[in-house]
Order: sequence, then C-alpha cells, then structure tokens
Amino acid sequence: MDNRIKIMLKKIEQKTGVGLVMMTIMGLVFFQACGSEEPDMGEREQVSVETDVAGLVSFEESIPYSGSVISTRSAKVSTKIMGEIIEMDLDIGDSVQKGDQLMRIRSEQLTGQKERILANMDEANAALNNAKINFDRIEALYNQESATQKEFDDMKTELSMAEARVEALRGSLKEIEELLDYTELKAPFDATIAAKLADVGDMANPGQPLLQLNETGRFKIRITVSEQDISRFNEGDSALFSVPSAGIVNAEATVLAVNMNGSAASRQFDVELTPVQQEISEQLNAGQFTSVMLKYDSEPLISVKSNAIVHKGQLTGLYTVNDSDQILLRWVRTGKQKADMTEILSGLRAGERYIIPGEEPLREGLYVADNQ
Repeated sequence: MDNRIKIMLKKIEQKTGVGLVMMTIMGLVFFQACGSEEPDMGEREQVSVETDVAGLVSFEESIPYSGSVISTRSAKVSTKIMGEIIEMDLDIGDSVQKGDQLMRIRSEQLTGQKERILANMDEANAALNNAKINFDRIEALYNQESATQKEFDDMKTELSMAEARVEALRGSLKEIEELLDYTELKAPFDATIAAKLADVGDMANPGQPLLQLNETGRFKIRITVSEQDISRFNEGDSALFSVPSAGIVNAEATVLAVNMNGSAASRQFDVELTPVQQEISEQLNAGQFTSVMLKYDSEPLISVKSNAIVHKGQLTGLYTVNDSDQILLRWVRTGKQKADMTEILSGLRAGERYIIPGEEPLREGLYVADNQ
C-alpha cells in the first residue's frame, strides 16, 4: 500500500476509531481495482449456424363461393300458332332424342289453307305457261314486224304478272308450311323433360312455354359473386368445385363466362364454369348445390422458412442475428403457410437475419459464425 495512504489511515484511526478506518480501506481497495486495467476476458463465444433473410412471399389464397349445377343448354318449347294440344305423351324426367316428336297441335285450319294455296298454284302455273306461249308467239311476230309495239308490251306485262302470282303463292305456301311445323313440335337436341307446362286438351298460344328441356349429360356451374370479388374472375381461369350430393370433391373446372352486368338489387354477378372432365359432368344433375374454390396469389407478405420457427410452450419465436452478429430470441406471431414458408404477422421485419436451427444448441448472447 502507498506510504501516503498509510499515514492518512493512521491519522483517521487516531481521530475516529478503527471502524471508519476499515471502511476507508475497503473504499480505497475498490478505487484501486477500478483504476487498474480491464482484465482479459478472452475471445467471444461463437457458434456455427445457417442464416437466412426474411423476405416477401406471395401466398396462395382461396375463397369459397356457392352456386348451382345447371344444364349447359336449356330450351323452353313454345309454338307460333294458336290451337288445341291433341297429343303429348311425355312426363317430367323423360328423355328424348333430337328430332323426336314432343307434341301435336290441332292444324285442320292450316291444312285447309295449304290445300287452297296448292290449288291456286296449279291455276297460276297453268296461266304462266299460257302466258309464256303467247309471249313467244307475239315476240316472233313483233320481230317480223307483224305485231305492234303495244301488242308486244301487253303480252310482256301479262307474262310478268303471271310470274309474280306464282312467286306470291310460293311464298304463301312456304309460310303455311313453317306454321305447320309448329303443329308438330320436335326436340331440338338430346334432352330431358325438366318442366311440363301444358297438357293434352290445353290451348296453346303463340309464345307460351309448353315444355322446358335440359340437354342430356352436359352441365355447367353457375355461382354468384359480390362486386368486390368479380374482378378476380377471368375467362379461362381454373377453379375447384365440389358437389356433395354427387360425391364430387375438389374437381377441376374452368371459368366459361363472366357476366359483368350485375344485379342492381343484390350487387351480385353471375359466373359460369364448366367441368374439365366430361365423365364428371355426366354425374351431375341440374339444380344440385355446388361450392367453388377460386385460388389466387396474395400480396407479398413477410415470410421465413418454416423450419426456423421454434416453440417454447405456447410461445412461437425465431433466433435472430443483430447487427453485432449476436443471437437474440424474438417472439413472433405467425400466419399462413405455403410449402416450406411461414408468414410472420408481427415481431420481424423484412430484411432481418434469422437462424435456421441445426445440431448445435442455440442460446441468446452467443455470436454467430455465419455459414449462409
């Protein structure tokens, strides 16, 4: 101990006693210890780890929509004429082939009109043939200057009138025959009777639906979409659909049509999809409930590799590396998962380094020897 300190302690002892001397000695020792050079702590402890950087990743999202199975082609059968239904041997659920007769409507009046037109056509054709003969004779005489110009013009006019009458009758005959086609209504395609709106003895009126047909074996899906989601749909997009009553789960479908004219009352828009596999389409029936899942990529989200997540009780965390290469355990809140990536909702920023745990044990305070 320094001589000056000894002399000072002796004077203190003489004046205040031994207790104060001991406290002074302890303070001086502490003072000398603090004033001495810092002891050598050795090299900082390091651990060899694999690190990565938190990045932005888009995750696949899916939204469910409800809808119904509908027929690819549907038709409401009606007629252009008024008359009594005299034959209809079909019931709901019956199948018909293209060209099969669906019903007959009484047509005696139209048949009589057709017969009169045919008789008038015979008369008109005879008059036309006679006019042609007379025209040829007058034309020859006119060329020989044995007939006057007036006689030639009159015969030419008579021939034109005869031809016009025949054409008019042909038009009337065609019109009657088209109307007669509506007295025997036939199936426009292979179909199933979906609704029967009239029966034998009923009076059919022009434009009145009599039967509804749904095409056999071909169906599509119609869903309603809100105005917020309609922009997610584009023709040709892929989606998954399920029909529980048919035992179909997550079958693939393609967006067939997007109706951008929504309902002003409900703010809903119609979207139609068609099954990719025809054999699945054949298992469906019109009116069945269906759900559709549309998948799309989300906005980029902060994400880390899933094997970097650690769990301690009910807490979820990550071993991160600060700017000094020191390990820190950060508690985080996780979100979606995509393949081997996990979304970080809070507790970590994009660009921060984190550790992927390996065989070596990790603890806070260690320094990393980066093997990235």
